[in-house]
Amino acid sequence: MVVASGDHGIASEMQDLRESDREVLELLRNEPASAVGFQGLKRRLHLHPEKLSRALRRLERDDLVQLAVIIVIAVWVFNAVIVGSLLTLAILAMIGTLVFVGMGLAISTISQSAESANLLGSVLNFPMMFLAGTFWPREFMPRFLQPVISALPLTPLVETMRAVAARGEPVTPYLSALAYLGAWGVLSFLVAGWRFKWE
Repeated sequence: MVVASGDHGIASEMQDLRESDREVLELLRNEPASAVGFQGLKRRLHLHPEKLSRALRRLERDDLVQLAVIIVIAVWVFNAVIVGSLLTLAILAMIGTLVFVGMGLAISTISQSAESANLLGSVLNFPMMFLAGTFWPREFMPRFLQPVISALPLTPLVETMRAVAARGEPVTPYLSALAYLGAWGVLSFLVAGWRFKWE
């Protein structure tokens, strides 16, 4: 859910915007946002950070709704027990959305079309979901893949969310993992800002 909205969704959307509809991109500037992550994009796109902020808020809201639906179905239909903080899970989902949106923006800068951005997002997205422990514990994967799994940006998010939701653990033991995830996000936004051009 979080990965798909970023790697998949935003990469394809940005490519579509560059190809056909710059006016839509102009609508993204109506809300204030932190200028730090968007300065490169602002210079390259000639956008104010507020335009991108609106798009990010929409993605985060959509992810939170999806998370809520998943939790309700898990609890009511499958009798799952969420022992951790729902607020913490929501915050983690928002952090993940920002990181993977940054990755999607970076992907859009190396793609030549919306189709290639979508394909590249899929090529990165699906293996990452399967390897990072989204569907089953990463310990089930072969030993030789463990270093690769540890390097994936989704792994610390999955492990932290699982620890909070299933075991009720606090986030503090996972701060270094979340910092690693944040570094992926910062790097992605920097690459996107550096490389983005209208073509």
